Formats: sequence, C-alpha cells, structure tokens
Amino acid sequence: MAFFAKAKIFAAAASMMLAAATAAQAAQCGNSGAGFEAWKAEFAQE
Repeated sequence: MAFFAKAKIFAAAASMMLAAATAAQAAQCGNSGAGFEAWKAEFAQE
C-alpha cells in the first residue's frame, strides 16, 4: 500500500518537473520597435 502512495508522489513530482522544463513558444520580438510589423505578422499566424 505504501509503495503505491510513493509511486503516486513520484509520478506527480516527475510530471511537475517535466512541465516546468518545457520552453514557452511565442512570437519573437526585438529590443526596439523596428521589428513590430514582423512580430505582428508572426503573432497573427499563431
């Protein structure tokens, strides 16, 4: 019985670590307003 409880805790912890490790996918933007039109076009495609 304790084995299954530990397995559930381990599975939950592993799931949280995996979810936290994924990178966010977003439209890239620059450091100035020069790339706004390109960003807007990429954002609209998403």
